[in-house]
Amino acid sequence: MPDTDNYYRLVTFIINTCASVLRRLFLEQARICAGTSFTTVQAYLRTRQRDIDKLKMKKIISKKQYELLFPSAVPVDENNWDISLLSVLIKNLYPTVQSTVITDVLAIRDVRNNMQHIANTAHISYSDFDKNWKALRSACLRIALFTKGRVYEEEIEKEIEASLTNSMPNLGDSLRQWYTREFAESLYKRIDELSEEIRELRKDTSKASATLNAVITKRPSATAHGKPFKRIKATTPISERPFDEFRKFMTTEMTPNIQPHVDCTEIKNRISTRRIAVITGYGGSHYIHTTAHAIRELNLKEELCTLITDPSDWKHINPMELQLVLFKCPFGDSEPNEEKARVMFDVMDSIKQTLLDDKCNMFVVVLSQTEVMRAAIEIIGKSHDLLEDPVTCHKENTKLDPDIIGQELTDAYKTRPVTLTFVTDLRLLQEEKDEEESNITGMTVVEDRFLVATDWKKKCLRCFDIDIVSPSGQLKFEKKIKGGAGCKGIVYSNDQLVVSYIDPGSNVHILDMEGNISKVFQKNDAGDGKDEGNLRCLRDITVDSTGRVYVCGEDSHTVCLVSSETGPITRLLGEEDDVRWPLAVAVFDKTSNLYVGMRASKINAFDCLSMCLIFASENPSFTETC
Repeated sequence: MPDTDNYYRLVTFIINTCASVLRRLFLEQARICAGTSFTTVQAYLRTRQRDIDKLKMKKIISKKQYELLFPSAVPVDENNWDISLLSVLIKNLYPTVQSTVITDVLAIRDVRNNMQHIANTAHISYSDFDKNWKALRSACLRIALFTKGRVYEEEIEKEIEASLTNSMPNLGDSLRQWYTREFAESLYKRIDELSEEIRELRKDTSKASATLNAVITKRPSATAHGKPFKRIKATTPISERPFDEFRKFMTTEMTPNIQPHVDCTEIKNRISTRRIAVITGYGGSHYIHTTAHAIRELNLKEELCTLITDPSDWKHINPMELQLVLFKCPFGDSEPNEEKARVMFDVMDSIKQTLLDDKCNMFVVVLSQTEVMRAAIEIIGKSHDLLEDPVTCHKENTKLDPDIIGQELTDAYKTRPVTLTFVTDLRLLQEEKDEEESNITGMTVVEDRFLVATDWKKKCLRCFDIDIVSPSGQLKFEKKIKGGAGCKGIVYSNDQLVVSYIDPGSNVHILDMEGNISKVFQKNDAGDGKDEGNLRCLRDITVDSTGRVYVCGEDSHTVCLVSSETGPITRLLGEEDDVRWPLAVAVFDKTSNLYVGMRASKINAFDCLSMCLIFASENPSFTETC
């Protein structure tokens, strides 16, 4: 028998006999399940639509198969169901069918699938034909016996024998069904699979794109018309930190209310003409502020400027991408650092070669204390020509003659009335099932997630999760933090809570998130004049970017400074500065303004940097803090 005849006989067997046997099994099981209520196949499918919908959601049934079960414009015709759809319905809708019958159903489906894989050749070996024919024959006979008994089994057996020996009179119709129904269904299924693969590829591509964007940094060109730079972000500790440090430096060191020193002009000239400027100053002098003013007046793009404190980070710098590199204290901070100094002298050679490149438009600024740089040169035993003739801002400090930018600072800070506009009311909800009334006197946000509030009445701190809000707008209560009696103001700084207390004495505690005290600051009742009235009825508290803490005393009409460098709480403002009954304080680092809120809806603003400088002139030991 030619191998093509074998192929066509198997197709006829599958289309005519196997499909008929599976269809009869489905209908008999449907009648058993529906009982006397069974009327039509269409009505029965409606009763099982929820189960069939689940199969579609799980992609066990394709969209094309689902449309055969629930056609939109014509009645259901089960004669159009192929073996793939029938096997799925029997297996998933009738769990009580014997497992051996289900095995036979799946065997028929597997032979049908294998035949589709060779549909393009229509050739099959005799051994494969014999194996498949016997598998189909055995499966159909067992299913027929299970479905309608011995009579139906004998009927199917005769039909199978006729398919093997006759001249295939209905071959044309069988092949039409095979290619338009069975084979086409296989193509539809493959199309669905490919569509799903494309969707998954799109998701993977989107994730890969997001991942790539996360590790790529894009910065504007250092030239006016150049294209932006794209590069992989560094995995070393330097990463984006130098750019953030430069922005922080400019924000912190810019003092808008203080006239820059005359050396500011010389610094700008050195940067513009030589492309490098070495600036030094003495001890606590404010050469740093002067340098910040000079850089600001160059009108550079801040995102193209970077700050380096470790000279070894120079190896990460791409001069073609930047406009300015600022080395701050590269020889050491308050004392010379031999290791950093040796690296910096090596870096100076590289800087010199870089600046000789006409294609490079980058500027370099080296900022150091005069005495530290001199000591480093002595330790290393050599200097560098780029370090010769630095711009030295201000004369050397003395106790009687401290160096302060603008000697008119004694009158530098003046109060400026501020009018604020009311926006809305806010209400802090207390712990669920906690009926005891609370009294919230201060709040601060911790790690951009938790709201920590001082509860004066309950003598504790209360922590809320501001990421979790109920539909009614209630904040999720997280925990209570032991804080003690008399807590009033609170602020979060350097991973710690700073809390002001009114009872039993006006003082300030530094706590962790569990309420453990690491430091206590007492009011200055042993200073000059032994003034015990510096701070009475302590209210609010705030902190600036340098870690200085400001507190206000309502009954003492004062604002005081807390710093680990100064020791006790020290008075800064009083009634002579138009401070009366202060209730709240806040600091804005960008403008160096300290805002003091008082009774009678009054808010005054002070230049807190100027106040610190004046205090430093009167207390030389405080100079470094400013």
